[in-house]
Amino acid sequence: MALVPKLLSPLVHLLFPPLCLHCEKRMKNHAYPFCFSCKEELELLNPEYRCVHCFSLLEEKKMLCENCAQQKAPYKRVASVFEYLSPAGSLVKALKYQSRVDFAKTLAAFMVIQFEQLGWPRPELIVPAPQTWLRSLERGFNQSKLIAEHMSEMLEIEMQDVLKRKAGGFSQNKLSKEARKDLDESLFTLKKNADLSDKVILLIDDVMTTSSTIRCCGKALQEGLPKSIYALTFCFAEK
Repeated sequence: MALVPKLLSPLVHLLFPPLCLHCEKRMKNHAYPFCFSCKEELELLNPEYRCVHCFSLLEEKKMLCENCAQQKAPYKRVASVFEYLSPAGSLVKALKYQSRVDFAKTLAAFMVIQFEQLGWPRPELIVPAPQTWLRSLERGFNQSKLIAEHMSEMLEIEMQDVLKRKAGGFSQNKLSKEARKDLDESLFTLKKNADLSDKVILLIDDVMTTSSTIRCCGKALQEGLPKSIYALTFCFAEK
């Protein structure tokens, strides 16, 4: 009976050939989720010409964009690994909307690579961005927490789920860019007994569009009096 799956596998691939996760082109095998062309598009974002507080693209090499220069951020730096419209965005969508939790480790590995290249201080604690209990119940998991857990193992740094998000408002993927900027800070709070005092924190999220979620999470984390906060997301969505 152990031979049955091995015998059926070629037949399954013949009848249902694997498709590229991004362009849906037929592939010869399913060892990798992307075809060769899409795999070649996975290029890490260069932070050199990016605002350090919202990661928007700058015309010249400087620290902050005009908007971020006018407001104080609760974190030192923010960065992303890939553009959302690239094949990397398809990885996030598959994880979030198709429950491909096996992809969380792949996302974490890319984020570790980008983190090492950024040259940021080594964090003492990794914290995932929270989602509402209703979203967790509906989806069955928090994708940011899954990514953070894998990063914790890879970097050998403790991960703590110390933030919570109250139910309320609308799903952000249905909001305009301007509406996202007005995200209610009171929806994000620090859990009781969270020990962040004088620690370097690395905040993790899957996608950043306006940095509003990162800012709200950062302000909530500041209540624990950390030494500094850095934030890293897998994708950056320009809108």
